Amino acid sequence: MILKKKSILVILLSCIIISLVLVATLIGSYIYLNWEGDTRFERYTTDLNRANAELYAKDIPVSKLHIKIGDRGYFVGKPIVEGCITNGTKKKILFLKIKISIIDKDNKVLYMENLYPLQAYSYLSPLSQETDNYLAPKDSISFKHILKHCPRHVIKYLSDKSVSPYVSPPDGLKVEHVIKQVILE
Repeated sequence: MILKKKSILVILLSCIIISLVLVATLIGSYIYLNWEGDTRFERYTTDLNRANAELYAKDIPVSKLHIKIGDRGYFVGKPIVEGCITNGTKKKILFLKIKISIIDKDNKVLYMENLYPLQAYSYLSPLSQETDNYLAPKDSISFKHILKHCPRHVIKYLSDKSVSPYVSPPDGLKVEHVIKQVILE
């Protein structure tokens, strides 16, 4: 039986298309499996950090937490949150992430922000590098953090009220915190 030129052409074209589909499938599955592995690893570390935070939250008290309008230096006129963290664990705290929420008297969340009190930022020079600190066992550290995108009505409310340090926030506002991530040595 003699093959016609058209038949040979169709056979070759079909083989090329099938080969391309096979190669594309192999490449796609390789990329997907690598992405899935990375995603699972990220989920695992996130879940582990969340479990760590829940486990050690009672041993890492955040005290003297209050909000106010800054009155000195770089913080003048800016809304800030201040507080003190104590390491009640027997390990060094290498990294700490805290979620701060400002809540009104009707329990509506007005503002939320994550802060990292163990990371020291230089507010004076944008060229200086960020330095990482740790919190030794049984040690305390105070922190001051600028609320970057605080709503104007909250800033006005804070400006109108006289807020003294180490006193609860002004009537009608309360500050709540949740430890979201802890990395211990």
